[in-house]
Amino acid sequence: MSASNFLHQGEAVHLSADGATYLDDGTVLSFGSKIRTLPAQGVAYVQRGATGGCEYIIRKMLESQPDLDGVLGLVGDVLHDILVMAARSAVDVPAHLHHFEIKLAGWSHERERLEGWYVASTADNESGGQYADYEPYVPRYIGVSDFGPNAGQDVNALLGLPDRPTFADVQALDPGKAMLALLQRQRATAYNFTNMTAQHIVGGFAEMVTITQKGMTRQRLHTWPDRVGAKICP
Repeated sequence: MSASNFLHQGEAVHLSADGATYLDDGTVLSFGSKIRTLPAQGVAYVQRGATGGCEYIIRKMLESQPDLDGVLGLVGDVLHDILVMAARSAVDVPAHLHHFEIKLAGWSHERERLEGWYVASTADNESGGQYADYEPYVPRYIGVSDFGPNAGQDVNALLGLPDRPTFADVQALDPGKAMLALLQRQRATAYNFTNMTAQHIVGGFAEMVTITQKGMTRQRLHTWPDRVGAKICP
């Protein structure tokens, strides 16, 4: 996963991501949506990291739950088991490629509100340090926003927000324009893989899924002129 972002605006929550998959050297493999939706559960989620081709298993496991609250109770165990399986089947893969994180959004029936949550396999996250004390595999409530990776230390200024934005601060944002600005910033920044040459890995297209109590919508925000078999050159 190249980039994933979350924004909570009152009666709506938004997830955004790009649409490119790639090799370690930055060569584009394919284009496709990375934001998964579970309509029956009222949940959307976006993944980053190596899953060993287990996206189908992850989805089916999460679909076994009735709603966001049930998904949150299961997702940590699912990710842990997936990473253990991936590590056993790909022992020659560098350890940093076994890192995995997921951002989820949806309606909590227990708390009667829209929410966003973050779950990852390690405490070494790339979301601006806002989870410095993170306990691996334990869902963490996001709050207003989560922009990362490579959104920059001045990401709030980019969006015209204060250093510590509140729900009231983000209410005036146009979510589509804000998410596209984030993804353009992330596209322009080379991602520094451990022990590998930095590569531009945000490409294909920018998309956003919005969840309200009434349902979900998906929007293509922008399409970039990237090509399969070539590297991304912003």
